[in-house]
Amino acid sequence: MPEILHRVNYDSYNLYAECLLKRMGYEVTGEQGSWTNGSSVVRMLIAEKLGPDHAASTIIRDGSGLSRENRVRPSTIAAWLQAMYHDDEVRPALLGSLPTATTKLAQRFRFHTLNNNLYAKTGTINRVRCLSGYIINPDTGQGAAFSVLVNGLGSGDAVTNSKRLHREIVEAIDQHLAEFAMPKPQPAYGG
Repeated sequence: MPEILHRVNYDSYNLYAECLLKRMGYEVTGEQGSWTNGSSVVRMLIAEKLGPDHAASTIIRDGSGLSRENRVRPSTIAAWLQAMYHDDEVRPALLGSLPTATTKLAQRFRFHTLNNNLYAKTGTINRVRCLSGYIINPDTGQGAAFSVLVNGLGSGDAVTNSKRLHREIVEAIDQHLAEFAMPKPQPAYGG
């Protein structure tokens, strides 16, 4: 599974994502895997881990996220990422599958130094730019899951501005975590 996750998240091989969704449908239903039964399984898992409201608001038409008919709230993605981070069996493979600010995301963050580790997946189709993942303090393991989905973009400045927004949100979370991780000053008492 770690290799498949790496192909899906790091390499962005959409065929692997499509096959994984259909395989999930097959494993749970025992019927030939399809987008329909695979997406039903995903919504079932979302309901189980996050609650029925998250599942009810999620529409999945394919496994790769390339269909314009897919609908998922950023809050659902962030909550899912948070749940997966707290699953000790899943976390190592998931984090190992995501690009970082020193690997595939290096170009996007080349002029920006982060205090913490960034693990994130981009998502791009025409008029849409997304970035979702984690910012994690390497010393404490404390972190934050985030998801920024920007829709309805034109070209040129709008795309550039959406990437800047992604970067600014990551930097704000990173700065907050850096401040949060700093030891609090002790009051001075005179003798």
